[in-house]
Amino acid sequence: MLRGTCRMMIMVVVGFLSATPVTAQQQDVNRTTIVDWDITGTLQKLDELPEAAALDVIDIPDEERNAARAVLDRRRAETQRSVRTHMRRAVDLLEAARTADESDDETDAAALREEADAFRERLRHGSHTTQLVDMIGQEVSADAARALRAEVRAYWRAVVKDARLIPAPNETYMDARDEAIAREQDRLLVVEIDSVIDEYAATLYKAGTELFDTLELNNDQRATIDAIFAEAPEPDLTVARRDQQRDQYVRTFTALEDRQSQQAFIARLTDLMEVASEER
Repeated sequence: MLRGTCRMMIMVVVGFLSATPVTAQQQDVNRTTIVDWDITGTLQKLDELPEAAALDVIDIPDEERNAARAVLDRRRAETQRSVRTHMRRAVDLLEAARTADESDDETDAAALREEADAFRERLRHGSHTTQLVDMIGQEVSADAARALRAEVRAYWRAVVKDARLIPAPNETYMDARDEAIAREQDRLLVVEIDSVIDEYAATLYKAGTELFDTLELNNDQRATIDAIFAEAPEPDLTVARRDQQRDQYVRTFTALEDRQSQQAFIARLTDLMEVASEER
């Protein structure tokens, strides 16, 4: 199977740079709080929204838990639509996060904040955590809402504590606290967007695999098409690269030779493009 070719085709259709995934943390099934400090006294940052993590540790009836999950599922679907509609901005956010993570330069941190704020403007559901808490609170009992809010507040207090704040000159403690919270909100946004893109890429990978599996290529055609895509460097978002990608499609079409294979290629490529643009 043309795994290398499929991978390249998928990246062509998606049109974004792959970002280093955020490593998921192991969650202890016996945990009773989402606030977890390691032996060095460092807060173990969440790899999901605090509200989602809190639902795994608070004691509420299954019916209410399901109602809360439905709110989170709707948010997830809205995030997916926003990412697919503004894929370039999502890629810019991930790249800014990668640069900031590899650098201590405040300019890079400021660039990440700018990209995070720009993407938030495009989210259909808003981004402030208390808004999500309130949305969930409307679907569950008062006791469940209080328990959820308590966990989420505890996490944000821990974020501030973990920052070990020393206000800069001309900065108040409140300013430093708000900055610590904003940095963690940015990180959680990156985690969320990265997860959505990862799922999206998996969907496209499956579609791309089917594209070549259904063509029933002979060995010579497989070798030719592999060579076409092997020539190119990793995909990027430049105009020159997109022109090169179009050339790859034309050369692939020609390499198929017979009309039946060419028609099948166009049909499957059309299906793949529809997958890439769904819910835009």
